[in-house]
Amino acid sequence: GRRDRRSENRSLAAFGGLLGIGLGNHLTLLAVAVPLLYWTGSSLGLRRLASPWLIAPFIIGLSVYIYVPLSAASNPPINWGSADTFGGVFWLLTARAYQGYVFGVAAGDIFDRGLVWAKLVFSQFNALGLFVGLLAVGPLRKIEPRFLLASAASIAIISLYSITFNSVDFHVLMVPALLLFSVWLGFGFFWIATTRIIGTTVKQPNPSNGHRRLGVSYQGLALGTLAFVLIPGVSVALNYGSNSLTTDNAAFDRGAEIIDSVRDGSVVLGLHERNVFSSWYIRYVEKPDRDVAVIAVRLLQFDWYARSIHTLFPDRVPEIESTDVSVAIRSIVEHNAGRASVYFTFKNPSLTGGYDLEPVGSVWEATPR
Repeated sequence: GRRDRRSENRSLAAFGGLLGIGLGNHLTLLAVAVPLLYWTGSSLGLRRLASPWLIAPFIIGLSVYIYVPLSAASNPPINWGSADTFGGVFWLLTARAYQGYVFGVAAGDIFDRGLVWAKLVFSQFNALGLFVGLLAVGPLRKIEPRFLLASAASIAIISLYSITFNSVDFHVLMVPALLLFSVWLGFGFFWIATTRIIGTTVKQPNPSNGHRRLGVSYQGLALGTLAFVLIPGVSVALNYGSNSLTTDNAAFDRGAEIIDSVRDGSVVLGLHERNVFSSWYIRYVEKPDRDVAVIAVRLLQFDWYARSIHTLFPDRVPEIESTDVSVAIRSIVEHNAGRASVYFTFKNPSLTGGYDLEPVGSVWEATPR
């Protein structure tokens, strides 16, 4: 009826809008979106899937990407990918800097990654949650098999992508899969609440249409409510201490240590994100009056970054022609010899072996040999 169509349109609009906004946050959501679009299309038909009710909100949600070139055009000190150009926007949106991480885990390390994955899943749901979620497989196979297939495919794809993604924080990629399994948990609770302890389904007659409908088993409802309370309760109890960051100032303190250790007018070469990002924050947000050029060593392999830091610090960063990181470092150090101090936040023989390093605070001051 008309009411059902309106409800369907609202659902399509919400789905399209959330999908667009979600893809504006992280493209790995495609691993969820494609299977769910299959489920939606197979349930409603391809014509409804192409409805303006879904497409228009999707485009509106995806328009969050307009902020990227607008922000990059305002001449920020950190212009990731030089996103004020078409090529820069494409580089940024396709995650070019991280493409080498995809399926980058060595075959011999897959088993250990799998153990970390299993530990993560167990810590999020504990044994009871996993049991209740897996209980939903049977009912879903009968009630909504296409959704079961779509969600299972998404969970499998995301898990494989996460396990084989060669990054120390690969586990954060599992968030969409964990949310999908939480939907299974909901179905599991529903199944428990509408099933007697002995396993028979409670049914009641419906005088209005002569059909029978599911009723609520009070024993099942009590068990479901108990599980509903215990699963998050146990998870909070087991994980709160390791996840609470209320007193964690390590990143702030590390950045402050680096900036406070160097002179104004100097160059700081940082290798790891924990040093670079924290130093950027201190330099540009907390202490904007400090004149320190913080250079991300790993980004020196990209032409856009070499151009950006030369424009930002023309007196301390020469025009860098090579994308070889060690060559770029040498160019910067030699360019500043007798002009400005150059510091390293790390000691890596392959990158710092050509210089004499003297410890200064939490960094090392470099001089060419």
